[in-house]
Amino acid sequence: MKKIISAAVIILCLATVFSACSVSKKITDDSTKSTTSAIQKTKRNLSALEKAAGTYASDKFELTLSASDENIADIIVKTPDESNPDGEIRWNMTGEYDAGTNEIKYSNCVKTTMVNGDAVEQLYENGTGTFYYQDGKIIWADNEERIADGEQFALSEATYQQ
Repeated sequence: MKKIISAAVIILCLATVFSACSVSKKITDDSTKSTTSAIQKTKRNLSALEKAAGTYASDKFELTLSASDENIADIIVKTPDESNPDGEIRWNMTGEYDAGTNEIKYSNCVKTTMVNGDAVEQLYENGTGTFYYQDGKIIWADNEERIADGEQFALSEATYQQ
């Protein structure tokens, strides 16, 4: 009887070891697949819009350009609010990038006054316009107010490594 119990214990121990090895191999295989997938994603060529993403500055404004995907741009433009030292004016918009013309057209701009990072008043929505990207600079043509027509923004901080 002791020999049967000893044999059963040895069999259980061996089964446990083989089971643990199998689980370890599966975890390693899954980890390798995940790492390979991440490397493949980072090796793809970035679009011109993704390469242009970053923070730009002009004399009056700061512009942040980010890419939701290869041709959708999210843009925030900020300027100090002269009527409030703790405030700023902010324009938020999303537009489609046309690689043929290097333009980002938008029709959903929301202009808001902000104080200490909080929205205080929405001044308008559905503003339209175009951003022109050329030679590392952005020019903003705002159809709503014409506040920035001809304003040139130069890259001050890139988001993506080129």
